[in-house]
Amino acid sequence: MTSPVVIDASAALALILSERGSKLVRGRLTSWQRSAVDVYVPAHFWLEVANSLIRRHGQSTSVAFEAVHRLDGFGLLTADIDRPLVLLALDRAASTGCRCTTPRTWPSPTP
Repeated sequence: MTSPVVIDASAALALILSERGSKLVRGRLTSWQRSAVDVYVPAHFWLEVANSLIRRHGQSTSVAFEAVHRLDGFGLLTADIDRPLVLLALDRAASTGCRCTTPRTWPSPTP
């Protein structure tokens, strides 16, 4: 069984805005999708993406809508974040030595 993956809004924005790392993000999302890896986003992800596109990058709401639609195509799973989940994540990170990664350090999916 392949471990699930979590991505954040910065990875999605790199993809949407064709920023540095966008090819890597697209490649990994496509590969994970083909390998049936569950890819999660935190509940605030969708608002963060839309807000950043509109307020920070000056995009229209229609561009933000299209971006959400494009991201939907990768089958992202939205995880509600509550206190128990944060505590579990912190415990897992501490017990495995896990740390946050950037798109350049993402592991490749293993079939």
